[in-house]
Amino acid sequence: MNPKKKISKHSIVRRPCPHCANACSSIAPKCPKCGEPLIPMENKTSSEDNDDFLAEFSGEQLYIKQLERKLGRPIPLTDKVKRGEVGYEMEGNQIIGLSLYGCGLEAIPASINEATGLKKLYLRRNKINEIHNRIAFMESLEELDLSINELEKLPPSVGLLKNLKLLKLRSNKLRSLPKSLGNLSSLKMLDLTDNQLKEIPEPVKNLPNLTMEVAGNLLITLSKPEKKPKKKKQAKKEKLLEDFL
Repeated sequence: MNPKKKISKHSIVRRPCPHCANACSSIAPKCPKCGEPLIPMENKTSSEDNDDFLAEFSGEQLYIKQLERKLGRPIPLTDKVKRGEVGYEMEGNQIIGLSLYGCGLEAIPASINEATGLKKLYLRRNKINEIHNRIAFMESLEELDLSINELEKLPPSVGLLKNLKLLKLRSNKLRSLPKSLGNLSSLKMLDLTDNQLKEIPEPVKNLPNLTMEVAGNLLITLSKPEKKPKKKKQAKKEKLLEDFL
């Protein structure tokens, strides 16, 4: 009977840097090539049963299983992802949709970048307070829903998501928007409802096909209302009164 083949530790302790794709040690605090900080890898059990379990999966399904372990809950495969549910959607061998509704996330998981064909990402009702610049790597993204989180600002790198058509940021704590959002020429819907915005950058307002929802903000209208022209009868009376006096 052949003994089980042991998996070398060296085959699992390195991972690509999310910034430059350099193979980095899992215990390194930052990438030796680009100097950017690395997200610590979660502790994994060394049991053979666990290795056998992960070995059953490959590609993006392996990514989902790793994400399930991190969240401590299953992420079911669905025909179509919905914003108010947890699940993922596949097309062929690629994940094209992912919804992590109410999972208690404080940041967008760095490993999401591994789903290179992702078109829809719904992260509603979490505790996300910051978006890392690595979001620019998600070039296929068409819909991004970050409603009901704790965002106070967006990184300029969001403006590099050239295929983005829908961006929902409802019910956050946004005080300002980067002008780079004006580079999103494909953007058709921008939901900014219930934030703390005082102004919208001109490049954003000038997007040709954009519909914006901005209710519940602190927006100030600086233009003065136009004066209505006086009616002829009223103007005549005022003239007669003026001559009399």
